[in-house]
Amino acid sequence: PSRKDFGVRERVKSRGTLSLSYHACGKAAREAFFRGLAVEEPSLRVLNYAPGPVLTDMYKIVQEKSYDPTIRNAYTVSENGKSAAQSDVHAAQLSPEQTVTKLVRILNEDAYESGAHVDYFDDEVETV
Repeated sequence: PSRKDFGVRERVKSRGTLSLSYHACGKAAREAFFRGLAVEEPSLRVLNYAPGPVLTDMYKIVQEKSYDPTIRNAYTVSENGKSAAQSDVHAAQLSPEQTVTKLVRILNEDAYESGAHVDYFDDEVETV
């Protein structure tokens, strides 16, 4: 296959999270579409990528404006880069450069099964 496509989805959205339901629905629908696309278009390499907790504008908005205090605390990072609250949301925040570097490596290695889901923190590629 000479064509590639990838989608980005955060791990936390796949489990359901207070105040992020609409966002999670959109990500889940796109991942389902990409899995189907991988089957229907064998000449297209498809990857669903979860970038980890990336410090972006959306991250800051959730941190400051989520209606749920548990989510706000989980997105608040202490000076050591760890989540201020005990949470399974994430262990630390990532820079955009960190997660993009890993995504580019995954795409260049091209070792994933088309339609697979890969998380920043995964050591191995999950197959469909």
